[in-house]
Amino acid sequence: MQDNISVKDYIRDILDVQAKNYRTLVEMLVNEVKSELKTLRSDVEDIKTSLQFTQKDVDDNNKKILEVEQKISLKSEMLDKAVEGLEDLENRNDYLENQSRRNNIKIYGIPEAPVETWNDCEAKVKKALVDKLGITEEITIERAHRVGQHKKRQQRSMDKGGPGQKNDEPRPIVAKILHWKQKSRIIEQAQKKKPKDVTFREDFSSRVLERRARLIPELVKARNQGHTAYLVMDRLVIRKTNENVNDNVSVNVPQVPNDVSL
Repeated sequence: MQDNISVKDYIRDILDVQAKNYRTLVEMLVNEVKSELKTLRSDVEDIKTSLQFTQKDVDDNNKKILEVEQKISLKSEMLDKAVEGLEDLENRNDYLENQSRRNNIKIYGIPEAPVETWNDCEAKVKKALVDKLGITEEITIERAHRVGQHKKRQQRSMDKGGPGQKNDEPRPIVAKILHWKQKSRIIEQAQKKKPKDVTFREDFSSRVLERRARLIPELVKARNQGHTAYLVMDRLVIRKTNENVNDNVSVNVPQVPNDVSL
């Protein structure tokens, strides 16, 4: 079973390839700059140790040192711009990736059979929505599948000395909901019901998940102080209590490309 490639996925794939190629170029530039900087710094040391105590030699060597320092400054500036360009490209790619995941939900704790089709996963998700969240309306799921390494493959990898962990936990299921409003209702119900054995979460890129993890201590601190705090993607929203309405909301805003529109 294959899905039709959407424009967003196509653009994201192109940007991902560009990011990889750009990263390779940057790495080559970094290595070249490091090598040249090493040579230039060695030249500076040689010049300094060979200084003669005549004014002419001192002036000539000072001129050479100035030229070398200018080259170092130019190379450092080129390196900074390359790194900045790579970071901007990765931010754009990450933004598009999260846009493509906008209608996804990730479900943990649904038992996994040795062999499952996408239809099996979809049926299990719909059953969990009814049993765990009480959602009886018809939810349109475009696709549903397990993510992560299958237990048998993981075990073979471990037997060969590869990474992995022995556990009986089923792999999570990622389900793409056709309608965004239905996806939002599922998340809202999950936050209200809080079922113990099955967890429903939004699906984010690894970079967003890393940023969310870094915000957890601040979120816990705000809640311990009696404030209402929650995460919106990689933003921490704090609604303070016993304060002026105008100062009621504190938001950590992520860096999102301004000129990307879908």
